Amino acid sequence: MTSPSPRVIHATGGASTRRRVSLVLAFLVLAGCSSAGAISRGDAGKSAGHAESGSMTVAPDGDVARAPTIDAAPPDACDPARRGTCSSGRCLEILASEQFSPVGVAVAPTGVYWTNSARGIARTGSVVTVPLCGGAPRTIASGRNGPSGIALDGLGVFWGETGSGSPDAAAPGGVVSAPLGAASDSDGPMVIASAEWASGFVALDAANVYWANDTALVKVPRGGGVVTTLATQTGVGHIAVDSTTLYWAALEAGVMSVPLHGGTPTTLASADYALDVAVDATSVYWVDALGPSTVKKCAIGNCGATVVTLASGQVYAVAVAVDATSVYWVNSCSAVTDTCSGGSVVKVALGGGTPVTLAEAHGAPVAIAVDETSVYWTEAASFGTVMKLTPK
Repeated sequence: MTSPSPRVIHATGGASTRRRVSLVLAFLVLAGCSSAGAISRGDAGKSAGHAESGSMTVAPDGDVARAPTIDAAPPDACDPARRGTCSSGRCLEILASEQFSPVGVAVAPTGVYWTNSARGIARTGSVVTVPLCGGAPRTIASGRNGPSGIALDGLGVFWGETGSGSPDAAAPGGVVSAPLGAASDSDGPMVIASAEWASGFVALDAANVYWANDTALVKVPRGGGVVTTLATQTGVGHIAVDSTTLYWAALEAGVMSVPLHGGTPTTLASADYALDVAVDATSVYWVDALGPSTVKKCAIGNCGATVVTLASGQVYAVAVAVDATSVYWVNSCSAVTDTCSGGSVVKVALGGGTPVTLAEAHGAPVAIAVDETSVYWTEAASFGTVMKLTPK
């Protein structure tokens, strides 16, 4: 595949400050979660420490399980022998281990896709996939520059890269894509747009890819082309899109939106430190990470008057997803170590109620995705893991 000539957006002042923000957002624990310091590319395949960084406990009936036991697994399309540890009707599977700091995750009917940020080391990151029922992970893009957020549909997989934060033409940030069925680097990737620095988070619709560069929320056609500025903003977290509007978590600025054609941004809700945002047909959902963290929602079109707290007292909630019945999120580390303290995967009904802890996580969970049957997340500490829990 031939890559189009990307439009390079040159960042201006304040890049070092915004890059530190990006590391907090996209990597969370990548700069120091290993007591031994950053691991080299050659260390990425070693298994030392895997039991600590990827260990996990299924939580039956909303409580942390101290010693899970095997019992009847829920029906699904996967081989029962691959379902991993089952307790109280939920089964936990490690889809991939020994990954180099996995951060973003997305799911399609054919498989789970994730980004290995490689702790932001230039030309060291990768994008990987594995079948929904497990198997051998397949790298579809390697040598990438801080891949972070990821989005996909039936045609392709798109991800954001934070880049080097300097005018290094060999290590830019921006947006990259590959065919959904890509077998390896030979089938892609294609650089859609580039910048010296980018937030690394992306959203997708039928026509465009949306992302944040050093100073603004922008969009670019899926196949590349002219980059259009929608709103000026620094310090952007995760973003989401519906048929008319782009939404983003703006850290201390709160939760914001702008029409897809651009215009004046609207502050939907204030927040101490908004990190992630999700949207469905009626509501906007977000996590306010500063502890104790909260998970909130509001009605589209009348957010200011309808903010509802779905969960409070959470331990550093950093990522959120939504389906037709529930809101899901991950609580990451309360202490930045290989053995993450306080990490968990939690859900609550869309209308609120008592949050249910689905699983306890020990490897710094940083991203979450759901499909019809299961919940998936990445754990980024040291030799990271990609996890699946069925049913959700």
